[in-house]
Amino acid sequence: MKKIIACVDDSPLAPSVCQAGAWLSERLALPLVLLHSIEKEHTSKINLAGSIGLGANETLLQELADHDAKKSKLLKAHSKALLEELQQSLPELNSPVATLERFGDVNHTLGEINESIRCYVMGRSGESHGNETHLVGSHIESALRLVDRSMLLTVGEFKKPQSFLLAYDGREQANLAIERLLETKLLADCDCHLVMVGNTSHATKDAFDKELSRLESEFASITPHFVDSGNIADSLLAKQQELNVDLTVMGAFSHSKVRQFFVGSNTLKLIANSHTSLLVIK
Repeated sequence: MKKIIACVDDSPLAPSVCQAGAWLSERLALPLVLLHSIEKEHTSKINLAGSIGLGANETLLQELADHDAKKSKLLKAHSKALLEELQQSLPELNSPVATLERFGDVNHTLGEINESIRCYVMGRSGESHGNETHLVGSHIESALRLVDRSMLLTVGEFKKPQSFLLAYDGREQANLAIERLLETKLLADCDCHLVMVGNTSHATKDAFDKELSRLESEFASITPHFVDSGNIADSLLAKQQELNVDLTVMGAFSHSKVRQFFVGSNTLKLIANSHTSLLVIK
């Protein structure tokens, strides 16, 4: 069975990641797993050759190995305590909330369990950023490029969406995002704001009108918005504030200019300055 994976750490955003994961779990009727990746620093390579004898060399190597083993044990105990605390903070769901501990980079772990993931949740910033939750964690861009699953990114306290902004550009991935929303009924009881930025060709406007007509009965309400020109990220950020939405939804990048958008400065700017959680659909 597919699962919702909530990637947590010691950051202030961990509770919001769990709440977002719980919301997805309930809406999609899928089990929730809290994942903590223990990114242990590798032991420094120390050159023990030279003036000391072989016996001393072996003793130091053994001490280093013992230190690593003790450190790993402490890190694992801390991880278990963190997961238990977050697990207990969640409301009762339709299925039990599982936990998973793994040593290594979080994106590597997600890659290993990719086939079992329906959607994964991350916080915009990690534990190394402290309370500076506006900063973008180094793992975010890599996750968007490497993990072949939809991602929900929290940027602050998560609340169940009542309204959302759906970014539309007429491309295949934007249409796929719409299909996924219709299939899952994830946001069926929400107000939808369908927003198109910059692309004013007749073909794209026709596609926009077609989608608008098709979606009119699928959400609580749907409102079209055209932004004729301007930077994509700036325009979407302005619309977030103007419309006071709870969530921004967009399709994932493809092998085109959209890919450049999703791995470039526009994306990082959108993520860093977003006032809402972001759902990137793949």
